[in-house]
Amino acid sequence: MEEKQSKEVPIRCVKKDFRNEKTTDLIKVDVVFTDPPYTPDGILTFINFGEKLLNKYGKMYVSFNHKTPEIQSFLQKEINLKGLNFIEITPNFNTYLGGSIIGNVSNLYVLQKSEMNETMKSSENIYTKNLKKNKTNKRLGFHSLYDLKECNSEVLTSVDNVRDKMNHMSQLFKLNVVEEKFHQFKPYGVSGVMVLKESHFTIHTWPEHNYAAVDLFICEETVDELKFMEELQVIFDSKRCELKKVYRVS
Repeated sequence: MEEKQSKEVPIRCVKKDFRNEKTTDLIKVDVVFTDPPYTPDGILTFINFGEKLLNKYGKMYVSFNHKTPEIQSFLQKEINLKGLNFIEITPNFNTYLGGSIIGNVSNLYVLQKSEMNETMKSSENIYTKNLKKNKTNKRLGFHSLYDLKECNSEVLTSVDNVRDKMNHMSQLFKLNVVEEKFHQFKPYGVSGVMVLKESHFTIHTWPEHNYAAVDLFICEETVDELKFMEELQVIFDSKRCELKKVYRVS
C-alpha cells in the first residue's frame, strides 16, 4: 500500500477587535464561528461584521437562544435581511453554566451567503435592526425549503400517511388549502402538492434515502419557519433538518 504523504495546510491567525469596524475589511475567511451567549444586539453586531468577513458562499456558525419567541423571530428575520440563508439548525446544541437568562442552552444556526445579497441595499449601520427594506424591488413571496434527513422511511412510503401529515401541517399553521394532489410512486416514494390561497405547500419523499424535500411558498410572512421545521421533524421522525429561505422579489 502506498504511504500517504501529509499535506501542509497554511493557517493564518489574526487577532482583531471586531468592535472597530475599520478592521473588518483587512481579512476574508471561509468560515465564521461564534459561541458566547450574546444579547440580541450583540448577536446582530457579530453577524453584521461576520458577514463582511465571509468569502462568497462562506458559512457562519452562530449559537443563540432566547426564551422569548418574539426575540427569536426578530433575530431570524434580521439574519435573512442580511442575505444569509439558514442551511441547518441544531436545537439545544450548546449548554452553559450560569446562562439562565437563555435557559442555559443555545441552538446552533448554520448560515450561508446567497445570491439574495444582490437584491438588498447595502447599509453601513452596525445593527441589522436598523436596515430598511429595499424600495426598488417588491417582495412578492417568502419561499422556505426544508431538507428532512435521517427520517423514518416508513412514514415516507404511504401516500395516505404523507397526505395526513401535510393536512396536519396546513391546519396547525392555518394554511388555506384550495386544492391538493398526491401521487404514489412505484416501488415507493410520494409527491404531493397543496395549492394554497397563500401560494403552495409541496413534498417529495425518497424513503430509500430516508429523505423528504418540503417547500412552503407564502405571500405574507405569517409562518414561524423554526416552529414549522420543528413540527416537520416530529411528524416525519427526522433527526436532522436543513432550512433555506429565499425572498421572491420582482
